[in-house]
Amino acid sequence: MTGRVVVIIQARMTSTRLPGKVTLPLAGAPMLNRVLERASAIPGADHVCIAAPEGEVHDPIADIVRQFPDVSLVRGPEGDVLRRYALAADATDATTIVRITSDCPLIDPQVSGAVIGLARATGSSLARTAHDRGYPHGYDTEL
Repeated sequence: MTGRVVVIIQARMTSTRLPGKVTLPLAGAPMLNRVLERASAIPGADHVCIAAPEGEVHDPIADIVRQFPDVSLVRGPEGDVLRRYALAADATDATTIVRITSDCPLIDPQVSGAVIGLARATGSSLARTAHDRGYPHGYDTEL
């Protein structure tokens, strides 16, 4: 594995079960802040980018990202998550994408860094935490 490793976090305000959950407070700040703080601390990651949908309803995400000068924001069609990831990868010159979801504020930077390290050590083009053994839901990292 060579090139630029970018953590791409898909975030949206229109969750079907709990709309706006990424902006709800968690320990004195929006949940998305906590995810960005942890994602920014992942060893081996070169950059963090939020992939958010276009449209005014999603502007609160952009407001949060502005508080993190080293994090970029890319917006794309709401109905096409894959397209948003592709746009974010292109905009950040990513050669490797680490996928983390915006509703996992307890993501462990060391665990995510170990996934990057595993891919580097093995030359694998796919590495991830195992959701069915070893790590609880919410620590999900996929490269």
